[in-house]
Amino acid sequence: MNNGDDINWITGAFVTVIAINLSMPSNRALTCYSLFVFMLSAGIVTAIPSLQKSVFLPGILTMIMQAHIGLYSRLSVIKNLAESTERFQMLLNSAFEGIVVHDGGVILTANRAF
Repeated sequence: MNNGDDINWITGAFVTVIAINLSMPSNRALTCYSLFVFMLSAGIVTAIPSLQKSVFLPGILTMIMQAHIGLYSRLSVIKNLAESTERFQMLLNSAFEGIVVHDGGVILTANRAF
């Protein structure tokens, strides 16, 4: 079965690549996957010459680039959250007054002074 440059097939490929990109937990994993996708896409474009005139390969490259930007942003937010949590915990532990953090009456954390 030859799908050629059918837009439904191209859209399906884009959605698949985006979904997998979003599940990558590290720069190394995303880089390895990106290289695999690029090589596979180049092979597909070679096998189906009509794709050379389509948005297929530029679209794949754009998604890979956006995935790397998104992963960098996501890892940055996670790092900032961890640093913020650590600062809050140090403040909580260094206070002389008793401090309790609760949610609807359920104690989530408390310092030693409490």
